[in-house]
Amino acid sequence: MTTIRYSPVTHVIFDLDGTLVDTEDIIHKIMSDIVTKTYEKEYPANIRHFTAGQTMVNTANIVIKQCELNCDTIEFIAAVDLVARHYLSECKLKPGAERLVKHFYMHDIPICVATSSDMESVMLKSTNHRSLFSLFHHITTAAKNPEVKYSKPEPDVFLVAASKFEEHPRPYKCLVFEDAYLGVLGGRRAGMQVVMIPDPSLPEDDTFMATKVLPSMLYFEPEMFGLPSFEP
Repeated sequence: MTTIRYSPVTHVIFDLDGTLVDTEDIIHKIMSDIVTKTYEKEYPANIRHFTAGQTMVNTANIVIKQCELNCDTIEFIAAVDLVARHYLSECKLKPGAERLVKHFYMHDIPICVATSSDMESVMLKSTNHRSLFSLFHHITTAAKNPEVKYSKPEPDVFLVAASKFEEHPRPYKCLVFEDAYLGVLGGRRAGMQVVMIPDPSLPEDDTFMATKVLPSMLYFEPEMFGLPSFEP
């Protein structure tokens, strides 16, 4: 049997939505309700395929175009935000996220977040998880960040995030955790290895760019990438 060998890494970068926190279902439920109840249009089930990993502005534009809504981007985002504030502040962590983040922190592995969200949204989603998020060295956002010129699938947010570490690691020394195809593509374009934890509804064809695909972070084996293993 062939054993796949992965390159050892020194730094870890986590995506936020759908990777650390379980927000994707919440956002799509809100958008679906707005599209069907406010605008009386159909909300296609496969729209998640196009919006995963996108900034909220890009997501809004995609939904407006796909669903043929008679509104502009600002109006749609405002409608989503009005409802989302309550629900997103109560979002839960994804399985295995807390264990893995704490494991890296306890073993002095530098960790950060690289997200398409803006900082206001990050703070909202981490409302009930402040102690865990305090373990990250830094959080890099793509939205409303002049340092990030292009959002995922471009590599900008990952390269900027890596540059914020004190050690300034080379990209090949960074491991990314992602759930979305665009995020995986961005991480790979940055020259990084990417562990993908995809949504079960994602087509298998959208996972081929990932270095490793797992059903959840509970299945991650750190030693495969030269990182400290979990204690037995």
